[in-house]
Amino acid sequence: DIEKANFAVYSFETSLSELKKDGRYENLDDINFESASVLSEPDHEVNTDDSSFTFQDKARKKVIAREYWGYWDIDDTGEVKPFVATWVGDTFIRMEENPYPDKKLPFVLVQYLPRRKNIYGEPDAALIEDNQKIIGAVTRGMIDIIGRSASGQQGIRKDALDVTNARKFERGDDYKFNANVDPKQAFHMEVYPEIPRSAIEVLNMQSNDAEALTGVKAFTQGISGGAALGTSATAVRSALDATSKRELGILRRLSNGLNRIGRKVISMNSEFLEDEEIIRITNEEFIAINRNDLGGMYDIKLNISTAEADE
Repeated sequence: DIEKANFAVYSFETSLSELKKDGRYENLDDINFESASVLSEPDHEVNTDDSSFTFQDKARKKVIAREYWGYWDIDDTGEVKPFVATWVGDTFIRMEENPYPDKKLPFVLVQYLPRRKNIYGEPDAALIEDNQKIIGAVTRGMIDIIGRSASGQQGIRKDALDVTNARKFERGDDYKFNANVDPKQAFHMEVYPEIPRSAIEVLNMQSNDAEALTGVKAFTQGISGGAALGTSATAVRSALDATSKRELGILRRLSNGLNRIGRKVISMNSEFLEDEEIIRITNEEFIAINRNDLGGMYDIKLNISTAEADE
């Protein structure tokens, strides 16, 4: 839970021009732009595909800045206060109390699949990684079997046709074959080889295992409950409910994250709104309210009743 964290640090790319334009940063002349460049920070994930390009001029040269959000006993009273500090290299360029009204860390994290002691949770790909590797290896083997065949080529026995009829055969005209040769044995057409049944069974086994791990049914063989539930309408509904419940759980976790974001935005009304705002109560009634009265004490509730609500 990010709300229980005592601090959070993140890095971002910036430049001298952007820092001066922002207006909140100081000590910009003391920054060593050579030691804080993007190329000298291997732990930072570059946002662009080409990480080797850098501007040569000082104003546009990208550097890595780190921002620390946490708590500290600023007044030496034994009570910690929230604050933010930003530095580039070994130079502090910003340090002040948390400017947000809720005085909390300005981060919201939503886990796709919750996992104990993990910030980002666990994706589906981590659950079915082994299955995907096995399916890929078996599929490549099946393609190799088909790719090595000479499908479409036709072989003719040497004594099946004479020279004249062989030319007619090649042109696609009617031809005559020798009477002493069985045409079923004289002509041979290359076709794709049969895929081993064991390969198909391995693919089905891995697909079923992936469906069981993720709770998402592929429905490649129709919608049914399988051997355990049967093929009745009740079994089909049970198969669909298993998928819908899992997707609905994911959507509800996302909706809780949106609720937390909404509360942070509403709490900033006292910072962003004018001293007096005119709001509409009905189509005919408008009232004036004070900015200090909009401290964010509102209930936010986002309901998701179906798995298709994300559409």
